[in-house]
Amino acid sequence: MNSTLKYLLAATVAFLVCSCERRPLTELSSSRYKIEFEFEKEILNDTIKKLPELMNVFFYHSRTKNFEESHFVESYGGEVHITPSTYNIIPYNFNTESTIVRYHNSYDDIEATTNEISQFILEKVKYALQTRMNIWEKGFQTKGGTTDRLMNEPDHLFTTLKEEVKLAPGEGKIETVTLKTASIVESWLVEIEGIEGAEYLAEASMIISGAVPGIKLGTIERMKEKVSLLADLKIDEKGGKLQGRYYTFGMHPLEENDPQLISLVLTDKQGKQYHFHYKITDQMLHTKEQKVTLNEKIVIEEPTGGGFTPTVNQWQDIVTDIII
Repeated sequence: MNSTLKYLLAATVAFLVCSCERRPLTELSSSRYKIEFEFEKEILNDTIKKLPELMNVFFYHSRTKNFEESHFVESYGGEVHITPSTYNIIPYNFNTESTIVRYHNSYDDIEATTNEISQFILEKVKYALQTRMNIWEKGFQTKGGTTDRLMNEPDHLFTTLKEEVKLAPGEGKIETVTLKTASIVESWLVEIEGIEGAEYLAEASMIISGAVPGIKLGTIERMKEKVSLLADLKIDEKGGKLQGRYYTFGMHPLEENDPQLISLVLTDKQGKQYHFHYKITDQMLHTKEQKVTLNEKIVIEEPTGGGFTPTVNQWQDIVTDIII
């Protein structure tokens, strides 16, 4: 009886050994891979001078689209340890000031956006927004709802989408994955000429309507909502000009009956504010340079009377005894 049982056990073990599929242990554990980046610095109207210092690399399962792992890698590249599989990879530069990447756990939902401007800054431009809304109410409405949700400009976001990347089990050598990244943020130039009294200005900014608030990183699809962006302008006192650029995830497609508006918020050296609003639909429709030029007669009056205009006297030597 004991002999028969031994034969049965031996036969069972032999059957199991023959029927099992043997796989290398490296498939079920992490392997080492090297990530390298190639950065595209040139965009229309702009050369990006400062490249990212740190990148965050997200790995999503190529079939289920589930988030698997993420790794921080320095911009010149580095090694990651990850389970061999086939992935969709989304990298982006980490630690931007205004750009926010959120909803990381979903390949279909991960997106880049910015915050609305702070309450402090909103107070500074609230009167300009009031006069701006008066224009909307007088037949200057755009399609798609409100245009005056005011948001910060995005920082440059270097990213790419590399799908179906098969990472094989490591067998001594380290596989290299090269990710060619470029900024998904556009740069628009703005020039306003014909400023009379530019030397009296202390601050200048602009509000641009018709921007998108963000972009989906998994599809590079722009969000459908329309928002406005606030950006600074430089004052050229001698030339009587205002110059600047604004950054955006993109502008909505326009039609003649779907106007684009630029608002100038100008503050003189005594704190008086000037507001000017211009329709720029034609330029936005027909420009290929992402550049807006206005030649308008804008008069800034010379400040007179009171107000707060601080000055600093020249340094003077003061000689005194010090008692120790």
